[in-house]
Amino acid sequence: MHKINRLEGSVLGYNAITSKDYTTYYTISSVENAYESIQALIDLVTKPVFTPADVNHERKICLEEMLMTKTEDIMEDMLFKGSPYENSVAGNEMTLQNITYN
Repeated sequence: MHKINRLEGSVLGYNAITSKDYTTYYTISSVENAYESIQALIDLVTKPVFTPADVNHERKICLEEMLMTKTEDIMEDMLFKGSPYENSVAGNEMTLQNITYN
């Protein structure tokens, strides 16, 4: 990702968090680099660029996170049965395995 490569030199970190209600993208940067960080985040959200390597990398991260939250997901399935909150944000392992670059 072109903007992220530029961003890596000017921020301490960046990440995203997805919940059942929202997705948050954020950077941690100095005040001097705040404008550039915000511009990079805008580009990331409005003009995302993914390579096949990016898709494979994110798939692995999602699968790891899925394993770490398995107990929590089982509890949510029971608590929210019949509502949209019953469903996992990431889908299931088969869904993630079937995501391709194309």
